[in-house]
Amino acid sequence: MSGAELAAIVNEATILATKNKQLEVNMKDLEESIDKVSIGPAKKSRKTEEKEKIMTAYHEAGHAVILMKHPHSESKVRTIIITPRGGALGYVWHTSDKEYFSQTEDKLKYTIVCFLGGAASEELFL
Repeated sequence: MSGAELAAIVNEATILATKNKQLEVNMKDLEESIDKVSIGPAKKSRKTEEKEKIMTAYHEAGHAVILMKHPHSESKVRTIIITPRGGALGYVWHTSDKEYFSQTEDKLKYTIVCFLGGAASEELFL
């Protein structure tokens, strides 16, 4: 994360703590702020039907399973969200200790498998 992103996270956490009439920022405030800054604010006004929530949960779980179990994965799943944010119904946020500046064929294939994991999960379980 850049310095500007970190500043935005701390600012959002401070605003959240103030709204909740807290005297200090806690870890929950920081986690919610990280999600908001990184993947967008929750669209609380958008009502999702139960069927859509279930479909989204299975879809995001499919991505997460690939991220956790694929032999080429070096990612750790941080958060799975099934509340609409940004332009998505759900999101799997993952992190890696390594930073890559180039792509190999294997990494590209792995990325495609991760993207398809959501659809595969829906097809298998719904």
